[in-house]
This record gives sequence, C-alpha cells and structure tokens, in this order.
Amino acid sequence: MQKNIKGLIGCLIIAAYVLMSLASSTARTTTKTSYKPGWYGITEGWNNWVSNVDGQVGYQLFVGGPKGRCEPSKSWTANSMIVSGSLPPGLTLNSAPSTITGIPRERGHWLVKLKMYNIECGGLYYKDFEQELNFHITGTGKVNN
Repeated sequence: MQKNIKGLIGCLIIAAYVLMSLASSTARTTTKTSYKPGWYGITEGWNNWVSNVDGQVGYQLFVGGPKGRCEPSKSWTANSMIVSGSLPPGLTLNSAPSTITGIPRERGHWLVKLKMYNIECGGLYYKDFEQELNFHITGTGKVNN
C-alpha cells in the first residue's frame, strides 16, 4: 500500500511538472516597442476630434484638450490661443492642459478656431496644431452674475 502511495505521488509530481512546462511554453511574452525619441504628433484633438460642442445656458461645460505623444518621456508642453472667433460668454480657454471650461451665459452659436503652439518635446519644438469648434448653446437657464 505504501509503495502504491509513493508511486501515485511520483506520478502526480511528474504530471505537475509537465503541466507547468506546457503552461510556461505557451505563456505570452510581451515585448516593449521602442520608439525613436521625439514628437509623434497630436493623437486626439479638442473635444475628441468632434467639432460640434453642445451646451446649455447655466450648466457647466467641459471640452477636453488635445493629447499628443512624446517619446520616451511622455511629457510635453504647449500653449493655446484663439486664432479667430470667440468662445461663448462664460467659457474660458485654459492654457494647461488646454481645456475649455465654464458656464455658458448666453444662447447662440459660436465658431472658434483654436491653435496649439510652442509644442515642446524632449527640448525640441514642433509644428503648431489648429482646430475649429462650433459651439451650440441652447436652453432657457439664467446665470446670476
């Protein structure tokens, strides 16, 4: 009986070893892609590339800013400005991280051309980026100043 138990344990050990070997040979290996240092451009524009921005008078509005890819540090900086048009009253273009926030105070439609400039990555400067946004502000809300 003791001999049978030892034989069974030996079989279990061998089976476990085989299973571990198979599992490790089929395991996925991840390789990290290395990129040359530098700026790989804007990967997402204002408002996720969507030109139309809908909002309502009296309600908070947030428009996400552009995202870019800088290798290898992932860290980059830029400035933003309005090239033409204007934002709806109550909204502000924030310089960093280049978002648009605020509470619209008036109904109407505004066409705004924005520019991101002085894009710096790894000590080098790169081409400006421009995008137009169409703001459509509706609603009957009032904002007390």
